Amino acid sequence: MEGRGAALIFVLVYQQIESNLLQPLLYSQGVQLNGLVILIALLVGGQLLGIPGALLAIPVAEIIRIVVTEILAYRRSRQEASGSAVVPSPPTASE
Repeated sequence: MEGRGAALIFVLVYQQIESNLLQPLLYSQGVQLNGLVILIALLVGGQLLGIPGALLAIPVAEIIRIVVTEILAYRRSRQEASGSAVVPSPPTASE
């Protein structure tokens, strides 16, 4: 009976360390996301949709990161393009 209890405790501790520490660290190397972002995505995905949500959490988080990065790059390039076309007026005497 004691062997079963020790085995159960080992499995529970191992599962918690793997899912809360090792997976985010390993996934952060595979995708360009911070380990904390991966952990939060896993927790939110698991709460919203259970196991399928946890499985889809990292790809969805990576898609969101890519979309946001592309939108910011697009807006930045538009600002640079419109900023270079505008010639500033010379300062007046009142300035």
